[in-house]
Amino acid sequence: MAQVDGQWRLEHGIESGDEAVIEWTMTWRDPKSGEERLNRGTEWFRLRDGRIAEVRAYHHGDRKNPSGDLLGFDHAARGHTTMADWKPPAGGKR
Repeated sequence: MAQVDGQWRLEHGIESGDEAVIEWTMTWRDPKSGEERLNRGTEWFRLRDGRIAEVRAYHHGDRKNPSGDLLGFDHAARGHTTMADWKPPAGGKR
């Protein structure tokens, strides 16, 4: 799936005791149209003995909402990554 060209950016991370959470933005390219898109998500981790024991993953972006944005949330105003300001990770391409 090289044509998907997925790249992730960590937006936020929080840890507390035996739990941690990350919020991310991912760019990808629709394999049918070639259009660049965003998907956003979060993963919640439960740690045990210094290792990940559980992962709960949530993401947003599907046929009903291909932009990947949470409806009604102003991502740009909150400082989240948008397609307009996306910079790929070092060595990545756009």
